[in-house]
Amino acid sequence: MTIQQVVLENWQRDADTYRNDLVAFGQGQWIVKDTGALIEFQPHQMDILTTMFTRGGALPSWAVYDRLTPEGQQAMDECPSGQFPWKTMIWSEPKKSGKSEIGGLVGLWATMSEPGVNEGFFIANDQEQSQGRGYARIGDHLNPSSPSYNPAIASFIRTRVRGSRAPTRIDFKAGDFIRAIPTDFAGESGANPTISVWDELWAYTRENLMRLWEEFTTPPTRPNPARFVTTYAGFRDESELLWTLYQRTVRHGVRIHKDLELYASKAGDMVAFWSHTPRMPWQTDEYYRLEKAQLRPPAYRRLHENKWTRSEAAFIDPEKWDALPRYQSPTPRQIEAIPVYVGGDASHKRDSTAGVAVGWHRDAYPFVVRYRIWRPEPDRPVIPEDTLGPWIEDINEQFLVKRIGCDPNHMETLLYRLQQKGLPVEEYTQSVDKLTSAADALYTFTKQGILVLPPKTPDLDAHVYAAMAKETPRGWRIMKDLARKHIDGAVALAMALALARQYGPQDVDSNVTFFFLGADDDGGWK
Repeated sequence: MTIQQVVLENWQRDADTYRNDLVAFGQGQWIVKDTGALIEFQPHQMDILTTMFTRGGALPSWAVYDRLTPEGQQAMDECPSGQFPWKTMIWSEPKKSGKSEIGGLVGLWATMSEPGVNEGFFIANDQEQSQGRGYARIGDHLNPSSPSYNPAIASFIRTRVRGSRAPTRIDFKAGDFIRAIPTDFAGESGANPTISVWDELWAYTRENLMRLWEEFTTPPTRPNPARFVTTYAGFRDESELLWTLYQRTVRHGVRIHKDLELYASKAGDMVAFWSHTPRMPWQTDEYYRLEKAQLRPPAYRRLHENKWTRSEAAFIDPEKWDALPRYQSPTPRQIEAIPVYVGGDASHKRDSTAGVAVGWHRDAYPFVVRYRIWRPEPDRPVIPEDTLGPWIEDINEQFLVKRIGCDPNHMETLLYRLQQKGLPVEEYTQSVDKLTSAADALYTFTKQGILVLPPKTPDLDAHVYAAMAKETPRGWRIMKDLARKHIDGAVALAMALALARQYGPQDVDSNVTFFFLGADDDGGWK
């Protein structure tokens, strides 16, 4: 029996089941082009698809239901009849995990199974311009010359599909259609999607793409509209849209599956499966060994570990920085007499200026005691003598300052004044040795996960994210990638940590204790 005969027989027997069971539809009708056989779901794929696409009122898979957390079970229980539990669904896994197959399957099934006349849209990423891989897979099912031709599905289609590339619109005999659109926003304002499938949302970085996403919000005129996203992780400094969705689900949402990395937003409108784990049989150790040898470390992390990186080689891994422990502020009496080390960095008047003071926790953890960043205004430049200078003097009054390191460039007057007042200042010149020592201190303490931060440091975080590493034959240094971004906070922190490491391990104070903020589900610190 050919595969075409199999799918026809399956349709005659199971058509009624397919409407409310995406997994059954896939197992009975979705032919993988590379094998010419029906798709064989991995266990995690069946769990995620069942959780995302079981309509309210339909009998759930009790085995899957039992693997959900109480929050996940509540979302399923309270789902209105005939609707999916969430309106926006994100599927993010490492490269070669079958996301394109899943995207094509979801778009076809939703368009065919929803009541009424439906509109399905496939929006390609900004690099492909027109047809994404998921849409192309649907075209393969309608092309008689394709190994994955499916006559059962083709019987519902009016559009003739010939050749290697499907037309940009596929019309059903009943009036439904599936359309592939480019990322050009113009002309899409009249869309009324039942389902929109988005490929590689990390690439949506330009303003017109943000507008396209906003235009395709789930319409209230549809009883059960949905958006489905398949994507890798993106770039922290560019992929703002995807980062916002990631924040709302993975970082600040609730985990809804006991075993899998499935998160729902607290607002209850979106869900994300965001996994770093390779689960497909072809994702072998040998495959990853070859990929690691060919790709730059940031590219490997993003593609094969599904971790956020920067568009250029970042100095500090954003996920490492975000995972650093943070403390609830110790009482002033505990820290007023501890030894601290201060780094100060200033640039020309149109750039920012920063000061950071660090000390040693009793468990030999360096921690940020105080920091301050001054940003210039168009009519009010930052003058180090009026900002950083008084701040350092205030730190000196509160704590036992052991060393102060400042770059003499742009701060000759300030250094002189502090020295005249008897403060332990030294010139932290931009020599290769000193810059390498500073960069290495910040990088090492962050990589080891032992640098302790205050509860909230949004401006310092931004400076660390913007910092790049430039390697030289003699060492490396911290630099910024764009003139409009600031890294002075990161530089000042690196100087302070270098001084603390050089002079201060013996200054660990046994009287300093912290209450750390709670650990998250993955064992990191918030």
